[in-house]
This record gives sequence, structure tokens and C-alpha cells, in this order.
Amino acid sequence: MSAFEHVRHQTLTSQRNVSMILFMHIYSTLAASDLESIAQRLGIITYNVADHGMVSRGRNAGKHKVSLVLRPQTGSDRYRAFADYSGRRKWAVTWEGHRDFMTNVFARDQSATIDSALARYRGVQEFLDLYPLTGSDLNHGFKAKVAA
Repeated sequence: MSAFEHVRHQTLTSQRNVSMILFMHIYSTLAASDLESIAQRLGIITYNVADHGMVSRGRNAGKHKVSLVLRPQTGSDRYRAFADYSGRRKWAVTWEGHRDFMTNVFARDQSATIDSALARYRGVQEFLDLYPLTGSDLNHGFKAKVAA
């Protein structure tokens, strides 16, 4: 399966699972508080954070499982998504905001696994190979722009 087909398959699979669309699932040596501080440094907040504790079996054994949603900070337009048709501000983080958050997670834990709505990244190398294929120039249902 090509990298593009892999991302396409992950996208179609995740669209059938509501929790995959709403939450980012992170398996990492980083605790929930570490993930929150990474987001805060980027001007993003973590929302609906659920720390599921340590995974005891399988590929992610010995790692924390944390589920969360990224949201823009109140009063800030950094990484805020805007509706294409009206230009209204949305309570959603852009693709670039998610990318920068994941880049910072992988900088601290290169063996982390991140399940997002668009792809599953098992380690930093898979992230570097696949994240451009999910890029902001693709139509994921809305157009987004990054505010400076």
C-alpha cells in the first residue's frame, strides 16, 4: 500500500468512528500535563483531556494513553480555523496547529504513536513521511487560514 493509500484508508476508517474524529489519541512516555504544556506554549488549549493510564499490553505497552481535543486559546486567532464561506471564527484548530503540536510531541518522544482523524503516526519517521499527505491544501470539509 502506498503512503497516499495508507493515509486515505486511515481517513476513511476514522470517519466511521466518532471518537477518532473528535479526539486525538496519544500513546507516549509523556504525561497529560506534559501534553498540556506543549499545547500551551503553542497558544493552543487541550480540551476534554482523558488520561487512560499506562497501557499494559501490545505495541504501546508502558506508555500513557491520553485522549484530547485541541482548541484555540480564548481571544487568540493563532492557529484558529475560519469558515471559508463567511470568514467567521471557528472553535477549531487549523491543520498547521495540529501539525506543530504533533511535531513538538515527537520532539520529546520519538517513539510516540498518535491517532488523529486523518492518520495514525507510529513514531517520528512515519509522521515525517505521512503528515505532508494530509496537508492543509486538501479539502477536509472547510478551508482554514493561520492568523499571525
